[in-house]
Amino acid sequence: MDIVVELVKGIYIDDIKIYACEKRHGRFVEEIAINICIERNSFKHYICFIKIFMGRDLYRRWIEIFNIINNISIDGYTVNFYGTKIEQWLLDTASLWLGPGERIFIEYVNDIETRKQLERGYPVPVTRLGYELLRRGFTWFKDWYFPEGFMEGNPKIQGEKPLDRTVMERQLRDIRYEVEEFIRLVASRGAIDIYDEYAFLRAKKVLEYIENLGI
Repeated sequence: MDIVVELVKGIYIDDIKIYACEKRHGRFVEEIAINICIERNSFKHYICFIKIFMGRDLYRRWIEIFNIINNISIDGYTVNFYGTKIEQWLLDTASLWLGPGERIFIEYVNDIETRKQLERGYPVPVTRLGYELLRRGFTWFKDWYFPEGFMEGNPKIQGEKPLDRTVMERQLRDIRYEVEEFIRLVASRGAIDIYDEYAFLRAKKVLEYIENLGI
């Protein structure tokens, strides 16, 4: 699969096209920078940036999705990113291309549910965005949160695919333990709001997902 070709080709969701409208070389030879746009009836608007590292020697490939814009008005329509088919298509495309030990980074600063849940210290897989990554085969997570911004940009989730079955089982057992602790905590005190409730219900889905993998 050539991920750049797939992104340039794009996809139609209803009557809106989502595609790579511009690509250029990144900071080094193996990096490609891509603008993702939405287009309807000749009206076009950027929705996010993507950086793709194609890999080099012992350095594995990675993808970063960032500078994501939510709530775009285009030709009389309002288009969102988080929790939509646009997000699903990009995550599906990225996860199909990435292999064992390879990583995705995705910004969540404008994903209100995910941001609220991570600010409270919830396990990444029970957050809205974290669960989307888990069910696409990512089993190790890190919340890159830098309150001052620094050079790393906005807060983002890192997801990494396991190197092999043994690593996957170990990482999923760790996730299961963390999620079971979260379920016990919320069950003992009750959900405090919808973000708590959504995460609690999603936590049960995480356990079901792990069980269905035979772990």
